[in-house]
Amino acid sequence: MIKYIKSRKNRIVHDTIDLRKNKVSNKKQLFVIEGEHLLEMAIKANNVFYILTNKYIENIDEKIYQYVVTDDILSKISINKSVPNVIAVCRYINSKIDETKNILYLDNVQDPGNVGTILRSALAFSNYNVILSDDSVNKYSEKVIQASQGALFSLNIQTSDVAFIKFLKNSGYKIIVTILSSNSINLEDFCFKKDEKYVIVVGNEGQGIRKEIIDFADYKVFIEMQNIDSLNVGVAASIMLYKLNIDQNN
Repeated sequence: MIKYIKSRKNRIVHDTIDLRKNKVSNKKQLFVIEGEHLLEMAIKANNVFYILTNKYIENIDEKIYQYVVTDDILSKISINKSVPNVIAVCRYINSKIDETKNILYLDNVQDPGNVGTILRSALAFSNYNVILSDDSVNKYSEKVIQASQGALFSLNIQTSDVAFIKFLKNSGYKIIVTILSSNSINLEDFCFKKDEKYVIVVGNEGQGIRKEIIDFADYKVFIEMQNIDSLNVGVAASIMLYKLNIDQNN
């Protein structure tokens, strides 16, 4: 369905901008994406509600409204310095954790760029389950979506609390935390077994993983490094996911 909008005061324009507010986004179960690549990922996931574009896009399902708008309107809606040719509104993704696969748990990770990077790595290394703690950044944050390069649409992502991690442990998952302590194992010496399921936990950028999780973890590992005492959480998570993928697929 194609419609044309020329006024910045149009209701669709106003409603799209309003979705930048978390409260409105949560209520309507909708969020905004920008750019052709993210639109392509969203279409594959069948999550597109409507599209605003400065030029009609061919081969789009007719059930999806295409609003052909001016560059001025796209500029009003966009939050990027370089205004895209297309902006879309997508439905919230109602994915469920697949309890036959490994899980990555983000404990109070606050930086949207870090979360986006972690989601991208989770998809790249075939780990399709991600859980964000209740106090982590919103997965529908514009910066998370951009940094994930659309990985958000291809992962099972939930928000939950520590109680769910305890439930997973009782269900047979091995909980593994990244922490430098006297009884931590060098990641190079640790082997992820093919017949076990794991929850890898990475923590807050400044405070690390909360003590409650550390206390009931099955394994503690550290990533050996030189010339510096810590890694960015996105980098650390990526290394862990890579090692898990290598161990369980060789």
